Amino acid sequence: KVKIFQGIWTKTNVKSQKDHLYVFGDNDLKMGCKGQAIIRYLPNTIGIPTKKKPSKHANSYYTDSEFELNKTKIDNAIKELFEKSKNYKYIVFPSNGFGSGLAELDKRAPNTFKYLTNLINNI
Repeated sequence: KVKIFQGIWTKTNVKSQKDHLYVFGDNDLKMGCKGQAIIRYLPNTIGIPTKKKPSKHANSYYTDSEFELNKTKIDNAIKELFEKSKNYKYIVFPSNGFGSGLAELDKRAPNTFKYLTNLINNI
């Protein structure tokens, strides 16, 4: 049921596969359309939080000092993903994973990054 999308997706890719649920790296505010979130407003998409805000200010990024809060946000998003995925044939993840791009999760919150990566790898 899980597929990995190789390369960088476009709205056209996503629109053409209505039975696929595309999962992108998101922020807590669910705003912005850069990076993986270019597909944000399409109906067959869902975001997993990897950043607080769509900004480059230091307070926009997750840190491991808030690890428990980060886990809660991620866990809630994964529950929502499972619920929404019942309406789709496939779940599609980006080949470059989550949090390694604009969110810099792997650098700024490595424990959170590992937690999220483990969850995704076990879907």
